[in-house]
Amino acid sequence: MELKKSFNKNYEIIFELLALVIISILATLPFFFDRQVHVGQDDWAFHFARIRSVLHSMEQGQIAFPVNFLDFQTQGIGINSMYPFFSLYIFIWPFLLPVTLVKKVFLCMFLINFVTSFTAWLLSREFTHKASISIFISALYVFNNWHLILEYQRLAVGELLGYTFIPLVVIGLLRIWKKKRSGIIFLALGFSLIVNSHILSVALILVPLILVELFRIITRKINLNEIVNILVSASLTALLSLVTIYNFLNLTTSNELLFPTNGRFIKTTVSTASYISDFLNIFSPKGFAGYSATSWNIGSILLLLGVVSIIYLFFSFESRRGNIYFLSSGIIGVILTIMTTDWFKNGWEIIDKITFLSKIETIQFPGRILTISVIFIVISIIGMMTNINFEQSKIVITVVSILVLFPGSYSIYKTEEQRSNILSQSAMTDGLVKPSFNNDYYSKTKLSKNQGLAPYLVTNNIIPGPIIFNRLTSTVNSTEQRISVRNNKIPQYVVTPVVDYKGIKYDSYINGKKVANKRNDDYGTVAVRSSLISRSRTSQLTIRVHQLKYEYLAMTVTVCTYMASMIALIVLKKMNND
Repeated sequence: MELKKSFNKNYEIIFELLALVIISILATLPFFFDRQVHVGQDDWAFHFARIRSVLHSMEQGQIAFPVNFLDFQTQGIGINSMYPFFSLYIFIWPFLLPVTLVKKVFLCMFLINFVTSFTAWLLSREFTHKASISIFISALYVFNNWHLILEYQRLAVGELLGYTFIPLVVIGLLRIWKKKRSGIIFLALGFSLIVNSHILSVALILVPLILVELFRIITRKINLNEIVNILVSASLTALLSLVTIYNFLNLTTSNELLFPTNGRFIKTTVSTASYISDFLNIFSPKGFAGYSATSWNIGSILLLLGVVSIIYLFFSFESRRGNIYFLSSGIIGVILTIMTTDWFKNGWEIIDKITFLSKIETIQFPGRILTISVIFIVISIIGMMTNINFEQSKIVITVVSILVLFPGSYSIYKTEEQRSNILSQSAMTDGLVKPSFNNDYYSKTKLSKNQGLAPYLVTNNIIPGPIIFNRLTSTVNSTEQRISVRNNKIPQYVVTPVVDYKGIKYDSYINGKKVANKRNDDYGTVAVRSSLISRSRTSQLTIRVHQLKYEYLAMTVTVCTYMASMIALIVLKKMNND
């Protein structure tokens, strides 16, 4: 009897996982209908360059270097230190397979969609084991507009992966509340994977997490055991995120950096008309290619379903006490969604005038808050679905699935159709686009009173003086830059375009011979003594960057802690203490 029950349980799980595979295929395949990869600019170029850099390091058997010589005008901007790369290892390994580039990109995106649906499925199973509800919730989490915009309109890999792992944080918190030891590990796994994906998403999830725990303190729901478990989980998170924390702190504590331009926050609130348009075009959906920050939204159906769940949970008198967390979650989710829209524009203007709150503009676009509003709304929908009867749930699941899956898949297809730029096989060696100017995270210089002046001058090879070097071109090497340089006169130093960060070691070679270098503070770049360079012929100047001193140790600790955490989860499962 026990054997039969165990078999049936495993069969159900396999069935649900197959359903997640289908959801993931539906969320991926439409983007590849013509067997090509249609790419956008800006974020696509930026994040594809990050992927190229990590891949090149993998192919060389190395950890990603702290700076990036691939794309970004090949200046060695500290992108790999400021944008975590560890979580990328989970998804970009298909690029190492001996298949066409299109298949590599397809497998990478399929993996992202599958893991996203899987984490949402795990979250729903904290409340119900009904297959229909769990699969439905996974579909909602994958097919809402915000997730698809992150993936196909922007390819914002960091934010996309942060969104993917948020359900694990919620699972961990729920299990800690239920006094389950696995909650410590789930919370640490989820939070560390976000840290290892996108620094900004850490702040977005940390703020509501702190507020939730403060609410539990005020309502006297919390106890000493819960506090201890959260602190233990935080310590475990630090070990799981050590390589990211080490890289990030090494650059930010040693250098004064130019951060992405602020001041766009209030101007890019999401238009409420975008929700109306989305609703009116359910059966004639548009692609995401033309979306801007003012039209980023979670989709009218998800928002409407969230509002319905709030109303239902509020009037569900039979178990209102048990619904309080679901109800609160839904209200918070809808309020956060409203706060991203132009309805709340005046509110942001007031907040911006409050000195200590004005730093909120660091997140640049209100739409980014949708990353956490979606999870709050989805939780409230889970609460409603677990309360309504079977017949009602069948109707909701059927109707909403049609209204979400069809428009979502078609919008992905339309996004592909609207783009003319094709990802060619040479993209892995030459880059997605011509190297573009980027001064984000450039080390501040004496010329930085006019932000971006120094990086602009060195990038465009217009440094005043008698030194001539070729315009930098993209190279398939994430660790070094080669510059052809000629000395017409004899100044003291050659000022190269390669950014010189404090805390990072650089080696310089002229025609293969190692020479000393120094930092030029005017431009914040590596400089070498010009007397070493020939006046009569062009010399080859090579700048090579070193791995950070303790990066391999940090990576070893991170990897070993992940392995130990996964083993601990399996052991707890076997002991029925999950």
